[in-house]
Amino acid sequence: MNFDGFGGLALAVVAGLWLMVFVPSWFKRAQDRERGIDVNRPTRKKNKSAKTPARRPSVDNFVALAREYAGVAEEVTSEAVDPRAWQRNALPAPRSFEGTLEVVSLAEVTSLESARENQVSRKLEQHELDEILRRRRANG
Repeated sequence: MNFDGFGGLALAVVAGLWLMVFVPSWFKRAQDRERGIDVNRPTRKKNKSAKTPARRPSVDNFVALAREYAGVAEEVTSEAVDPRAWQRNALPAPRSFEGTLEVVSLAEVTSLESARENQVSRKLEQHELDEILRRRRANG
């Protein structure tokens, strides 16, 4: 789809809405001000003395409200519980190690001529080829 002219079209739509909606409301408010009509609604004053004291948000209040909602009565304990007392967090179980450690012997440093001669004369065994392929697949 080609949206080259879409920006101009969108601007025209916004300008049309502005002219049709916002400008008449400004004129209406201006006329109301000239006539002395108070458009502002009277605000109701709040009576602070009639207001019930609000509970401060805390974990204890939340638990008490949850118990009230569930219909469970609070049990009175004889022990004094300190809500700020330190509690130990349980550690998660360690994950098992999935990999293994390998000691890889590195190649010997030799000259190129002797390495070419050794490579031509040497044939790899099947288990050596399997090991090479296994390492390549492991590296992914």
